[in-house]
Amino acid sequence: MIRLQKKSLLTWLLSVIALIQTFAQNSSTEGALRRQGGIYIVIIIIAIILTGLYVFLFLLERKIKRIEKHLNK
Repeated sequence: MIRLQKKSLLTWLLSVIALIQTFAQNSSTEGALRRQGGIYIVIIIIAIILTGLYVFLFLLERKIKRIEKHLNK
């Protein structure tokens, strides 16, 4: 159980690191978005999606634990 939580946390952290690395690269699209203030909207939307995914995985893990406990009784 804890092992799966560690894996999901590690996956989430690696996703965040990859996201940061992606935004660290310079491109013309990034410059245009930054000038218009749109880059912050993109970052917020991606952060919301990743947070939602992490919460979903956490809740799914809890449900699986309950089902496993129920089956083991």
